[in-house]
Formats: sequence, structure tokens, C-alpha cells
Amino acid sequence: MKCPNHPDREGEFMCVECARMFCAECIHDRAGRPFCPECLAKAQQEPTGGEEAKQPAEPPSGAVPPSEPHEPSPPAPPAPPVPPRPPMPAPGYTPAAARPSGIAIASMVCGILSLVCCCGGLNLVLGVVAIVLGAAALGSSQPGPVRAASRAYAIVGIATGAAAIVLGVLAIVGWFAFSEMFPRFHQPWRGRFI
Repeated sequence: MKCPNHPDREGEFMCVECARMFCAECIHDRAGRPFCPECLAKAQQEPTGGEEAKQPAEPPSGAVPPSEPHEPSPPAPPAPPVPPRPPMPAPGYTPAAARPSGIAIASMVCGILSLVCCCGGLNLVLGVVAIVLGAAALGSSQPGPVRAASRAYAIVGIATGAAAIVLGVLAIVGWFAFSEMFPRFHQPWRGRFI
């Protein structure tokens, strides 16, 4: 709040009579109480004999000075009703997490086995099975928590199955390319040591 006498300055002190804010240059101290110039002039015009009797008693330190009477504020609107809480489980009880569907678990197991098995075309077959089962698990219409739990397993099954198929195809292509580059490896082993 700005000082009324000096608009370019902030009001730092409040007059005890008119409750306006004034800068340090405008405020005057009289008997340990801050007064603005107008209120100080009024206080000096009063008879000095009753000065002590007219001054209100100092409020105790930390007390809030009484404010001017004002109109009561309208009552606050009522708070919205609080919805009831669900019952709490018994102490030590942990609700079971939703279990994924069997199709999603089978998809993940087939996908992991397809990465581990490098025997001939077994990894290709298991990879295709993992992708088909994973797609079936993602497309199934199951309740919310079961579907959310199954989704992660199905995605892992699809990803590992696809990786196994790519690695299997690369291994087959590499085998044929390697055997064409080095035809000596196609010769029977019996002739090498004789």
C-alpha cells in the first residue's frame, strides 16, 4: 500500500487512529504510538490533562487489535457429500492380484522356448505358435484386471516368437550361404582323416 502523502513510496507504518499506511518520513511517534500528521494534529489539540485517560490501553504483546465492526459474511455453502468408502480388508490380508489367462502364459512360454531351441525348424514352429497364441490372448474379451495382466504376457510371447522366427530365418540363410562359400564342409568326414 502506498503512502498517501508520497505515492512513490511504500507505506511501512500504520497510524493507530485512522489505520492508514504511511512512509517513515510521514509517521510521527507520540508516547510510543505511531500517528499520521493529521491524527497527530488532532491529538495535540486535545487538552493535555486528559491525554493519559483518553489513550486506550495497550493490547498485550501478540494480541490482535480489535477491528472495526463489519457486516457478517454470508454462511459458506454446505460441503458436497462424501461418497462412502469401500470396506477395508482385514489386517494382514493382501488381495490377490489378477492372474493372466492360460493362453497368454502359453504364448510367453512358447516364445521363450523358441528363442532357446535352435534345433532345425523347432524354433520356427514355436515362434509361430507363440505369435498366434499371443494374438488370441490380446483379442480375448476378459474382465479388466485379467485382461491387463494377460496383455503383458501376450506381448512378451509375440515379441520373443517374432525374434525367434527372424533369427531362425537368418540362421537358415546363413547356413546355405556359408555352405556355398565353403563347399569343403559338404564333403564326408571319412575322407578327411584317411
